[in-house]
Amino acid sequence: YTLNPSSPLAVTTTKTDPACGQNNGSILVSTGPTGYVYSWTGGLTGHNPTNLAAGTYIVTVTPTSGGCMEIDTVVLNNINPTSAPLFDPI
Repeated sequence: YTLNPSSPLAVTTTKTDPACGQNNGSILVSTGPTGYVYSWTGGLTGHNPTNLAAGTYIVTVTPTSGGCMEIDTVVLNNINPTSAPLFDPI
């Protein structure tokens, strides 16, 4: 018989950093066709967790059919808002 190794996973992550001090960041994990399990640090679920604070998040993506898994680390950083002067000296 012929043994065919599993194709490597093509996992892509896209992040949206949260505003400073806010929990409005997100991470989108793209894997192509359906049939994957996403295991996150911190109890997050699914392929697109939202309402995230700044921090480091680790996702393990595993095909439901078995085979190789991929582990990715995503770091969300605070985005500083554009600051305006509190007063305009004359």
